[in-house]
Amino acid sequence: MLPWLAWSFSVDRWDDKWPEATKRAVIRDAYFIHCHKGTIGAIRRVVEPLGYLIEVREWWQLNEEPGTFRIVVGVLEQGITEEMYQELERLVADAKPASRHLTGLAISLSTTGNIFAGAGCYHGDALTVYPYTPEAIIVGGDYFPASAIHLIDNLRVNA
Repeated sequence: MLPWLAWSFSVDRWDDKWPEATKRAVIRDAYFIHCHKGTIGAIRRVVEPLGYLIEVREWWQLNEEPGTFRIVVGVLEQGITEEMYQELERLVADAKPASRHLTGLAISLSTTGNIFAGAGCYHGDALTVYPYTPEAIIVGGDYFPASAIHLIDNLRVNA
């Protein structure tokens, strides 16, 4: 049933060896690809159902000749065969803009895993704690005692 659906949706590339999930994804994306042929979105939609992740680098990002682009294909754990590499070139050629030229198709293998990293620091000082002894409080100041007396006597004699 899937090959006839692919034919009715004008799927550009079909391989009976693909897993059923890939075939269904290709059929599902066929309408979008035909509506958006010549865009980066269409290139992504033809490559990603095959289980690959792509990164498109255009000429203005790489300071290369105008109208060119490169693709980096991330193949995850499954790897890639020569036959699949040729298929990727054909799929990209069908979906790319007619005015653009593919100058590089690089394969990037990525794998995931756990990394256990740790760090430690041990630092110490020898410290002796003595009981608190308050310091003697010294209060100082100047003291200048002085006194003065001023007496005026008035004597009046009346005759």
